[in-house]
Amino acid sequence: MKNLLIVSFLVSFIFTQETTSYSWENGGTILGYYGNVSNPNNVGTTNGVSPFDGSYMLTVSESPNGGTPQAYIAFIEYLSPGDQVTASFYGWDVTEGENPSIRIWGGYASNGDITDYQGSTGEGSGYPNGIGWEKLEHTWTIEAGKEALVIQARLYSEDNVDGTQFFVDLVSVTAPSSATVTYPGSDLSGCTDEDAYNYNAAATEDCNGD
Repeated sequence: MKNLLIVSFLVSFIFTQETTSYSWENGGTILGYYGNVSNPNNVGTTNGVSPFDGSYMLTVSESPNGGTPQAYIAFIEYLSPGDQVTASFYGWDVTEGENPSIRIWGGYASNGDITDYQGSTGEGSGYPNGIGWEKLEHTWTIEAGKEALVIQARLYSEDNVDGTQFFVDLVSVTAPSSATVTYPGSDLSGCTDEDAYNYNAAATEDCNGD
């Protein structure tokens, strides 16, 4: 009976996590950004780089060169402290051990507002190995007082080189089934009307406040 209870608990835990993914096949680009992110585009094969999954991928650049820009590629809302979220994407890198390079990173926001920065998680993947397409992945445990997680592609350009083009494809998120996961090309919750109770400057719904 004890063994049965343990197995039931484990099965229950497994099925509370759900995995979803997105590979830029619907014309989306990014959900938002921080820093000097420029020219986010949904493209097919570009400059000799073909999409990792499907026919389209994300390309994004840094211009002007400065700081560590971040492109937001997934938004997970309605999380609770202690929840675990695993996210990954494939990044293109052919310069092992040097820039340009790319990493997966996480930052906190508020439910309904991806632009409401609530601090960095301070955690992310290592740098890729310069082999072309490579999966970059990390698991975060949500901290006390946090409720929404922004998955970022952090861009690292070569010094004094402007407009470096980065490539991203097939982002995947495993999160509690009670959470809401938004990818580029999907509606962002909230309302762009500044008088609305649920105002969100990054929302895709141009509604009237009440």
